[in-house]
Amino acid sequence: MREIVGTIEEPDLEAIAALEPDLILSATVRHEEIYDELSQIAPTVFTESSGTNWKEGFTLAADALGRAEEGEQALADYRERAERVRGEIGADKTQAAIVRF
Repeated sequence: MREIVGTIEEPDLEAIAALEPDLILSATVRHEEIYDELSQIAPTVFTESSGTNWKEGFTLAADALGRAEEGEQALADYRERAERVRGEIGADKTQAAIVRF
């Protein structure tokens, strides 16, 4: 089930509250000004930024969900696969970046 709860720029706090969430995840850079209102609805955890360091955000979310060990394992599996693919395609000294505006 997917519910519309506003936009990233303008979250609908009433719609969020109506869903009775167990946890709210967001970023300080996006919603710092409404942190108090969100935390009245449910426990609220913010990353510092949004997307800058996805591994930190992933780890924070895993911790907040009580799944820290599973999160650590998922990141270890990711690193292992990335190394395997790097070797398979011969990209030993290649770096890539995804840029979002």
